[in-house]
Amino acid sequence: MINLEEVEILKKIDKIDLCLSCIFLGALECEGKKKMLEKEIEPVIENEKVIDCALYSYETEVVSGNIKMIGYNPTLSIMQVRFHSSKLYKYYDVAQNIVDDFINAPSKGRYFRGYILNKYKCEEVK
Repeated sequence: MINLEEVEILKKIDKIDLCLSCIFLGALECEGKKKMLEKEIEPVIENEKVIDCALYSYETEVVSGNIKMIGYNPTLSIMQVRFHSSKLYKYYDVAQNIVDDFINAPSKGRYFRGYILNKYKCEEVK
């Protein structure tokens, strides 16, 4: 039996180009759209509108002199770091434990310089 509510949600998902997570990452299209349509992940819906693919399990604001936010996509092992300067960088092939340790480090800057900077392929998101 077809659930009409699910059909309506799938129609809303199909209409999105970018969700909040993908905008945060500077993506050209929603990276989680296919997974939502295949029901592998649940969309975040607010006011009857799909606002996020929820592909990124972490988007954590942190207390730091230079770093504003740390995000992580466990499916793709991509970490993103937004600095207070508004610059955003993606770091590839980062393990979950590194991200967790980074978020919980007493000094985010010291951890970043010691364990992340120049250790992972990265690119600035424009």
